[in-house]
Amino acid sequence: MSKIFVSYARQDIDLAEQLEQTLKEHGCRIWRDEQNVYAGQNWPKAIGEAIEAHDVLLLLWSRHAKNAHFVEFEWSTALALRKPILPCLLDDTPLPPSLSAINGLPVRDLETEFPKIFQSLPKAVSEADPERREKVLNKLSDLKRASPKKATDAVQKLIHQKASDVRGDVMQAGRDIHITKPDKSWYEQWYYLIALLAALLTIAKFAIDFVDNTKQAETQAGEIVEEQTLEGTVWDEDVEPLPGVIVFLSDYKMTDTTDTNGVYKFKVTNKPKEALVELVARKDGFQTQERGATLGNTSNDFTLRRKP
Repeated sequence: MSKIFVSYARQDIDLAEQLEQTLKEHGCRIWRDEQNVYAGQNWPKAIGEAIEAHDVLLLLWSRHAKNAHFVEFEWSTALALRKPILPCLLDDTPLPPSLSAINGLPVRDLETEFPKIFQSLPKAVSEADPERREKVLNKLSDLKRASPKKATDAVQKLIHQKASDVRGDVMQAGRDIHITKPDKSWYEQWYYLIALLAALLTIAKFAIDFVDNTKQAETQAGEIVEEQTLEGTVWDEDVEPLPGVIVFLSDYKMTDTTDTNGVYKFKVTNKPKEALVELVARKDGFQTQERGATLGNTSNDFTLRRKP
């Protein structure tokens, strides 16, 4: 019986629930954060222990998952723990560079594609690495109040440390399944790959800076954009989505209230491109927060703290 950790973005929850039910009907044990992580827990360690205790991380990958800090934390933790990852591609969003060596399994219709998903699950449990497990979980234990992004950055540092390279099984999902264990020569090639990646990231940074400077120049020139979205999630101090938060976009006299997933969203028309605006967030029992934001930012997440 396969034990499966399901990683997904909140916007894809309907498919996650449907997949969970179908897998359970086929005798699988499923872990999903909405059912198993509770307020007040040391959430990074709780999720890390759950991933370590399961056979595979089934990653529902989409444009929503790409922008979800929790999803990035979960697949990064799976890499750090050397757990197999099975990406199910819900749309055409490319996998992140760290997962690009894994063949994703296209999933457009669950009923049609489920047999391929079930067949692609690992048939054997990978060998445990107690030393690695202790190192990763101890690190996660130190991140009790960390934001999802900070926790992800800490885990990815573990992945890329020279003395802690990722040597675990790699799962190739698709027509063929290959569970491979790299040999010593592969480790040496890995370090060359890291050096190449660092060079490519440097080039990418220059390119991004150039684009940003260009955008800034266009904004200063007064370019008007037909429609821009400003969107994000409001969290409480226990890193739980916070519904019922009244969010004011004071510059344009617009108001929205966060939904059950803590998400707010504004659509602004005919305003300067990437203009700086001011957000004010209020909820009874919590400290009011005023913060700057940029039009076009669809991941403008922040935390409200409870009043003393």
